[in-house]
Amino acid sequence: MSEIEANKLSLRPEYWRYFAGEAAKGGDCPLYEAVSNAIADDAEVQAITLTARPGQPPANMLFAAVHYALLDGAEHALRCYYSHLLKRGEAEAEIGLGTYGVFRDFVMTHRAVIDPLIAARVTNTNEVRRCSFLRAGYATIAARTNQKLHIVELGPSAGLNLNWDRYAYHYVHADGRVLDGGPASNLTIDSAWRGETPPPVPSGPPVVAARIGLELNPVDLTSAEDRRWLLALLWPGLPDRIERMRKALEIAVQFPPPIRVGDALAHLPEELEKVAPGSAAIVAHSMVTYQWNQPMWDRLEAILTEASARRPIFRLFQDSIERSLDPAKYPLRLRIYDAGAMREEVLGEVHHHGAWVDWAG
Repeated sequence: MSEIEANKLSLRPEYWRYFAGEAAKGGDCPLYEAVSNAIADDAEVQAITLTARPGQPPANMLFAAVHYALLDGAEHALRCYYSHLLKRGEAEAEIGLGTYGVFRDFVMTHRAVIDPLIAARVTNTNEVRRCSFLRAGYATIAARTNQKLHIVELGPSAGLNLNWDRYAYHYVHADGRVLDGGPASNLTIDSAWRGETPPPVPSGPPVVAARIGLELNPVDLTSAEDRRWLLALLWPGLPDRIERMRKALEIAVQFPPPIRVGDALAHLPEELEKVAPGSAAIVAHSMVTYQWNQPMWDRLEAILTEASARRPIFRLFQDSIERSLDPAKYPLRLRIYDAGAMREEVLGEVHHHGAWVDWAG
């Protein structure tokens, strides 16, 4: 199957309207909501994303390529819709009837930059705010096992979430209650605490015995272009996301996340064999396997089931695992594989970018 055949999703108006709905959730990105709804009726712009690599979501690729060009200094009226790119004295442009025309003009004017990015890049987003719920999950496993953690993350992109124990945490409830945890850090992960049950936030993080990410398309943190692409994948309208990413990148320079390049499923069995006695074996992933197909999901289950014959395996994830699941909900799941059997529990409901955590009681 050619890349164009694999990406016919780009040409479906309902796909762009679905993405508009995703952008509208919680008011996350009004700009992408408005533009996606307009692209649903614009076959010429839809077609620009046909060269995206198989499995890459067309909307994310187009919006990231546009954002990349703006971050690289492209001057155009579209820049004023991105609050973090405003210059001193400039006001943010209001989204209205003329917005899509401005966006479309930018795309058509900058095809020389946008087209190669769509064709070559992948959506290796690193949303470090997801550590707000990953850390709670790691704390849960540490408390239950009383063991150090050996973490293998699938599809970690630049691996910034592997540095979760090097960030500070601040959870605020609507009634004013506050939970703080983690070490002193230049980066504090802020998140809303929903519900009555507080997420587990010990003052000191669980001890990590080892950590590694398995990544098919690694990010070179020494490359200015790769760092810019990471920033470009973040949505505009939420400048705090950009600032978190910048601070996480600074920490990663001091503590480079260990990444093993290649097929995660090919390397996973070997990495699980490396877990030392007395350490809890954890396989973690967030918003990665939604891009996988059923055979890949089945293969992961088989690997974890087989490995559990020798030791318990903890799988901590916030991800799509079945096509039938409600895409509007984002549960944080813990699957425990032990002696060939698997049991699952939902630790809580979470915001897909980590903006809030509703821990299970």
